[in-house]
Amino acid sequence: MLAGIALVACSKKEDSTPTTPEVSVVGKWQKQNVTVTSGKDGSKISEKITTACERNGFIEFTMEKKVTTESYYTQIVNQVESCVKESSSTISSYEYDNGTKKLTVIRPNKTVTVNVEKISSTELELSYTDSDKNNDGVLDKTVEYYIKK
Repeated sequence: MLAGIALVACSKKEDSTPTTPEVSVVGKWQKQNVTVTSGKDGSKISEKITTACERNGFIEFTMEKKVTTESYYTQIVNQVESCVKESSSTISSYEYDNGTKKLTVIRPNKTVTVNVEKISSTELELSYTDSDKNNDGVLDKTVEYYIKK
């Protein structure tokens, strides 16, 4: 009798398939760096690591499908350096398709879609090809790296 119960339990367990929880873009993300690679040959064109001041900024995706951004820059006046808020606004709404890994930001005058290269509970990588940084006639790939704030 116990053997029959054990077999049923094993059989039932084998039939169930584990589900992978869907990772969400919801949260406040802090930009760490931006890299640009050649669309022609994949070589690195540039890399910019954000400053401590710039890391005060963020992009936030809410459950209500709103996008808020805040940015900072370093200002030097009379040889005194200070961190200044450049802008802050809830500028748009967004849609994220976990299947295609596309993130679409909808603004009043422009809609932008980027690729989600990597997403986890702590990291987000967004990529897009919108300009030719090295003037070789081919659009280059920009990747923005974020961590959850």
